[in-house]
Order: sequence, then C-alpha cells, then structure tokens
Amino acid sequence: MTDKHTGAQVGVRVPDPRRETDVSVLRMMLVSDQALVGEAVGAALASRRLVVGQATWAPADGGSQAVEHKLAELQPGVALLICEIGDSVRLAEVAALVRGWAGPWVVLTGSDLASDHGALLEAGACLVCPNATGLEEVEMLLERVARGEQVLPAEERFGLIRQWQSFKDDEAGLPTRLEQLSARQREVLGLMRRGRSARTMAHHLGVSESTVRSHVRAVLWKLDLRSQLAAVAAVQALDDLRAAGPRRES
Repeated sequence: MTDKHTGAQVGVRVPDPRRETDVSVLRMMLVSDQALVGEAVGAALASRRLVVGQATWAPADGGSQAVEHKLAELQPGVALLICEIGDSVRLAEVAALVRGWAGPWVVLTGSDLASDHGALLEAGACLVCPNATGLEEVEMLLERVARGEQVLPAEERFGLIRQWQSFKDDEAGLPTRLEQLSARQREVLGLMRRGRSARTMAHHLGVSESTVRSHVRAVLWKLDLRSQLAAVAAVQALDDLRAAGPRRES
C-alpha cells in the first residue's frame, strides 16, 4: 500500500489465510524481552481460549534468530511482542525483529512517542499499544488482527508513519543506518555509550579486544562516523530529538 500523502510504501501485513484464525483455537506467539513478564501474560492468555507459544527475546544473544525459528515452527495467526524501547538503538532492534517475520504483529510497549509507534508500523506491525492495555482488550485485538481486520484507522496509521519519516529526515538517515547494525554491533554501541573500554567490552562479550575493535570499526563504518565519541554524541542527539518529537514547520 502507498501512502497518498507521502508516496511511501507502507508495510501493512495481510495474514496468511493458511494460518489458523478460528478464534476458538487461535494460535499465537508471545515474545517478550522480559522472561517473567512473558510467562505471566502467556499464562493469562492461555487460560482463556488461545494456544500460546512463547519466546524470550534477547537480541544480543542471537535471540532474534531464535524467535524467527519458533515463529516458523508454530506458524501462529498473530504474534504479540511485549518490549521496552528506551533509546534509538533499542528501537532499531525492535523494528528489525518485526520486519523479520512476515506475519501480523501486535506490539505492547511503554513508549508513548508517536515516532516510535510509526517506526514499528512502517516495519510492518499491525498495531502498537501501551503495555498497560488490559488483558481482555489485548485478547480482542489479537483475534481481530488474526482475522485480518484493520484495527488501526488508515489515517491514524499514516499520520504516525509520517511522524517517523519526519524524525528520520531530521537526522539525515541515522535511524535507518542504526537498523543496519547487527545485534552484536548494537550491543557494542550500547557499551560505547556507557563509556566502557575495549578491555571491559571484551570481558562483557566474552571475546578478544581485537574482536571488539573490529566491531567498533564496523559500527563506525555503518553509521558513517569517524570516532567513538562522534557515534556516542550522534546517538545521544538522536535520542534527545526522539524524546522531543519531530520538528513542526512554523
């Protein structure tokens, strides 16, 4: 589908009709970046009328590939992702996970930033909701999405995506370049932001210092920056802009 206002291609997912979407036996996958939260929500949904597969998502440990493997095995009617988005690096990780599976996603997150929601919608999510959404409403939304219903009005969807696109334009493509980092490279960037030395990063990651330096060089090359200091400053500025929201034309 093409946004008539921006001309951008919008990644609206249409559920595969081969997947089971009968609400009485709806199969779903619950993915969470917090194991205990995932287990609690999964148990609550399973006590109703959903067949729930579960996966804990830890992107730095190859968790995205493990989640995609489980999704391919289960072939659920819908996937529910519960995650926190604390910064631009994490947002890139979440968007990459959503983009990695072609089925319909519903995302619950604590972020209320329109640009964050727009990023996930552009990646292909059907719906992004607050993580305080009630269980009964979550169940209803999952069933509707699995049936192929458009639960988010098109105008609202396009508006959120436009805010994300405006945000990306403000930073000349840095958010897009962040999405090109591998899970390990995003972890290295996160350690760089916390001021960790190469030796400390090597110990944390369980690799040699030369491997860490290779990761740092790859991060800088993909972000088109010349130094670790520049990378940290750029991502911090991106997070400041992200929190403030896209600029409005006067």
